[in-house]
Amino acid sequence: MRVIRIALSSALLIALFPLSVMADGGAGVGAADFLEIPVGARDMALAGATGALPGGAASVLLNPALLATGSGTQLQLGHGEWYQDLRHESAMLALDLPARAGRLGVHMRYLHMDPLPALDAGLQSVGEADVYDLAAGLTWATRIARRWDLGLSVHGIRQELAGLDGRGWAADLGAGLVAGGSYWSAAVRNLAGRVDFDGEAYEVERTLSIGMARYLPRLGSTFTLEYRQPRYWGGSLRGGVEYLVGGMLVLRAGYAHVLEDEAGEGGQPSFGAGLRLGRMGLDYSYRSSDRLGEVHLLSLNLLGCNSTLAPYRYFRPGP
Repeated sequence: MRVIRIALSSALLIALFPLSVMADGGAGVGAADFLEIPVGARDMALAGATGALPGGAASVLLNPALLATGSGTQLQLGHGEWYQDLRHESAMLALDLPARAGRLGVHMRYLHMDPLPALDAGLQSVGEADVYDLAAGLTWATRIARRWDLGLSVHGIRQELAGLDGRGWAADLGAGLVAGGSYWSAAVRNLAGRVDFDGEAYEVERTLSIGMARYLPRLGSTFTLEYRQPRYWGGSLRGGVEYLVGGMLVLRAGYAHVLEDEAGEGGQPSFGAGLRLGRMGLDYSYRSSDRLGEVHLLSLNLLGCNSTLAPYRYFRPGP
């Protein structure tokens, strides 16, 4: 009977986000691709398979419902080093709302590099051009009936390239379910998203994700699996594992496999580690690919960190 209840609950969760939202396939011109860059070191170390992984502040950018799994005040800052001096900064602040009105998150993502040389039609230098992408917004989430998490995120977008200024917005909708000792999730990101460049509108690619995570106390490990399907590109299957060492150290590894890999890169492994000391935490991740080279990401958690890692509480119904 318990298995039947879990199956029905999981089916209802997935039914909230039917595959019909991904209809109207075909190649399109999009904007704000930087929203797909992993924000936290934990996320990148687990190959991005964190849309169903509760407890992380940055994971709410993959599934806003995960904000409801936290408690108290959480602050996470991130810095990433990509190829050709491309840098990615992020910040996430989450806090409880009064009167059990859920939780609120404020987040920012900033992708930038040094100004590029600007040339005129005669290839003569005319100064420098700024290049950056910026997204900032709010997330709200709440837990219903001790098991269900629902979340909504809205963020503004700005892109700057050599004087060409793009502005827009996008929204994310997510749900989570605690059932059978696992956390199940579904999310749709970039709903109705668009960016306007000088009067021309470009769609922000919509992405559906479905995943689950489970903590195995005997192994001291958390396993997570996620399927992600962009609207216009091939889907991907991602998985990751966290292994606790001594209650304060965690080792991570992940693997992402693109199902329609036209570039022929194959899978993308990633690795990382995290350390908790009192109310502070430090996470690091590393990934290498043929096209982007080596990528290093560092995240600093300043508030809301326990002295020991105790993930089991996330996989039980709330009070």
